[in-house]
Formats: sequence, C-alpha cells, structure tokens
Amino acid sequence: MEKNQSGNLIELLPLIGIGVASVLCIIVSVLSLKSGFFIVFQNLFYIPIIISCFYYGKRGFVFSVVLAFMYLILILIFTKEPSIILLATGRVIIFICVAGVITYLSLLRKQTEELRVVSAYTRNLVEASLDSLMVIGMDGKITDMNATMQTMTGYTRTELIGTDFNNYFTDPEQAKAGYREALQIGCLRNLSLELQHRDGHPIPVLYDASVFRNEQGKVAGVFAAVRDITERKEAEETLRLIHAELEKKVAERTRELSEANIRLQELDRLKSMFIASMSHELRTPLNSIIGFTGLLLMGISGSLSEEQRKQLTMAKNSAHHLLSLINDVIDVSKIEADKLELSIEKFNLSDLLYEVRDSLKLNASQKGLSLFLDMPEQTIYMENDRRRIRQIIVNLAGNAVKYTDTGEIKIHAEQTNGKVEIAVSDTGPGIREEDMKKLFAAFSRINIPGHSIVEGTGLGLYLSQKIAALLDGDIQAKSVFGEGSVFILSLPLRYKEAVS
Repeated sequence: MEKNQSGNLIELLPLIGIGVASVLCIIVSVLSLKSGFFIVFQNLFYIPIIISCFYYGKRGFVFSVVLAFMYLILILIFTKEPSIILLATGRVIIFICVAGVITYLSLLRKQTEELRVVSAYTRNLVEASLDSLMVIGMDGKITDMNATMQTMTGYTRTELIGTDFNNYFTDPEQAKAGYREALQIGCLRNLSLELQHRDGHPIPVLYDASVFRNEQGKVAGVFAAVRDITERKEAEETLRLIHAELEKKVAERTRELSEANIRLQELDRLKSMFIASMSHELRTPLNSIIGFTGLLLMGISGSLSEEQRKQLTMAKNSAHHLLSLINDVIDVSKIEADKLELSIEKFNLSDLLYEVRDSLKLNASQKGLSLFLDMPEQTIYMENDRRRIRQIIVNLAGNAVKYTDTGEIKIHAEQTNGKVEIAVSDTGPGIREEDMKKLFAAFSRINIPGHSIVEGTGLGLYLSQKIAALLDGDIQAKSVFGEGSVFILSLPLRYKEAVS
C-alpha cells in the first residue's frame, strides 16, 4: 500500500513541477499583456500547457483547462480594459483547442505504441510455436503464417501469401473438405493429412482448425495449426513391426507347443499302455508266486524243514513287497494322468477300521506294541470309495507300526459337522520340525536318528494325500520329536458326486 502511494507521488512530481512553472508563466504573461511588454512573454504560458498535455494526456488536458481559467481570472483581476479581456479570452479559447489537439495526438501515440507492443507479443507467440500456423481467408487463400510453416513447406512467406492453402497437401480435396467443415461447425480436430514439401517428399501431419471473427462478429476466416507427426508415425511403424514379429514368434511358439503337446499325448498313450502291460505282466506272476508259496507253507505239497519254511517265507514277503511297490507306482501314474477310477459305495466305517486293525494286529504284537481302536458308540456310515479309504488308513497305521519300537498305536474315529476324522497316533520316535515339509513328497525318505532304516518306496504318504484329495479330503500331520506323531485323515461323510 505504502509502495503504491510512493509510486503515485513520484509519478505526479513532474506534473507538480510543470504546475508551478505554469503559474509563474501565467503571472508573467498577465503582466506582459497588461503593460504591452514583449509579446513573446504574453504567450509564455503555452509552453508548460503543451508539455503537460503531451506527456500526461487526459490529466494534462484537465490541468491545462484549469490553468487557462486561472489565466483569464488573473486578467480580469488586473485589468478592466475590454480589448485586453477580449484578447485574453481569444487566447484561452485557442489555448484550450491546442491543448485538446495535443492531448488527442498524445493518446493516439500511446494507443499506437500499446498496439505495437501487443502485436509484437502476439507475433512472438505465433513464431515461437513448434506447430505450423497459418491464417486462411474466406476464399481459402493464405493471408499469414509463422516461420515453422515456411520451414515445413520449403516456401518463403512471399510465395505462400495469397495462394490456396490446400495446394500444399498431397490430397487437396481432403484438406479443402476439412476447411469447409471448420467453417460449418466452428472447429476441426486431429484431421490426418500429408503436407507436400517443396522438394516433393510428404510429411504426415495432424490438422486442427477453428474460425475467427471480425469486429461485427462475422466469420472472417480460419486459423489452422499443422503438427508434424513424422516421429509418431515412425514409432507406430516400429511398434507395428515389433507386433508383427511378436505375432510371428507367438505363432512359431504355438506351433512348437502344439507339436510338443502331440508328442506328450503320444508319450502319455505309451505310458498308459506301459502301465496296463505292467499291471498285467508283473502283477499276475507275482500273485502266482504269492499263491504257490502260500500253498507250500501250508504243507499241501508235503512237510517242510525249518530252513525251507524260512526261505519260502522270505520269498513270499519279498513278493508282497514288490507287489505293493508296483501297485503304488501304478496308482501314482493313474492319479497324475487323472485316470484313477473311484468306486463309490455306502459302508460301515467301524467294519472297515476293525479290518485294518486285524490286518496289522500280528505285526504289532510281534514288536510288542499295543494296537487300540477307539470308535464312537453311534455307528458311522459313509458313502465314498471304501477300498481307497482302507488303503490310506492301512498306510498310516502300517507306518506307525513300522516306525514305533515300544508303546502303543491308537486309531480313533470321530464324526463332526458332516465330516469324519480318523486319527492314527503312535508313541514312536517322532519327526523333527525341519523334516515335516518332506512328509508328503514323492519318494521322500526321512532318516530318524537312532532308528534303523525301514524298507519302503517313499510313495505311501504322497499317494495317500493324493487319494484323500480326490475323495474331497486331506491329511494333516502333527509330531513332537522324541514323543510320537499323529496323522489325521479328514473326509466328508458323502462324496460330492454321491451328494449330487
């Protein structure tokens, strides 16, 4: 606020000085007119008046009128002669007219200067544009343009002025149609055209246009902007080539994958044939070996010595072990090929668990282990694959018998919320925490410190978990190293397809 007041005061100082000088000049002029002394002094007050009008415009004119009336009042005070008063009045009238003319010329000079500054500023903005700009009249001819337009076309300003704008495009009719559309609707955006350079090469551009109006509000022409999009077009072409190359590689990769898939299907077919062949060719003679050794051990072919019975028992056990291995491998192959068939039926879970207990009772008693079965009072009926569930429980309980040296093994069944949980717990050596993640991996064997290596394929728990998943269930394991383990099989009472 204080700065503005100081600025205004500084600006008025020259006018105040001119005022003081004007008052002195008026006094001298009045005295000279009254005494008739030196006519040049009589007109002396014109000088500050002209200066104030020239430099201060309207304010100077008002100031001059005030001084003129002051001059006339002083004349009337100092003299009563009609001739002098008439002369002074004529001078005041002439003075006011001269002040008005000078004020008008001063304002005109200022307006001209302001217009020149604005025009120069506007021209600099136009010339600074990176786009080619041109003004097109109602007749379609160029009336103005910037330097970028001259550079882009290769023509000079003199050559471009007054020529048809559409002649500088490779498709003049399309350019003219865009111009007409801009006149009709007021503007045009992103019309894709090609500008024709003087040397003949085309330049891809985007053409924007909008109308401008004269002082009467009528459309006077079109202001157009032409943007060079050569780099954009080159980038698009590069992108197109990359896309085409990528599509080619995808097609090649798809063909390779298709061929690989055909080979895999063939391998799968051969694998299925091998599984079927092995199932028949290996299991059939093994079953014969097991059957015949059983007959021999029963003494049907005659009595056996102790050594012969021992050797035949080893042969039978080895055959059982090999048959179990083959069955596990075949089941794994079928599961991975999604070809394991399920046989859904309704059965009594208690009967199944008693079968499992009886089948393992001999092995448990030979190791001095107690094998308990804990069943709820209410009979549990399930609708699922009985044979596969028995296979899982036999595997879990069999592992408990194999790895437990002293103590007991317990099989506990419980029904909750439409599910059955069958827990097999033991008092064996337990499993270390870092080995828990290996439990359900294929062909994984866990070494327990201080415990002899137990025969097996390493597929039992892996296969059991896979079968449990197929039956809409799962197996969870808990263990405390040195105290024992618990494996919990969770299954629905009814298999999902049986429910549907």
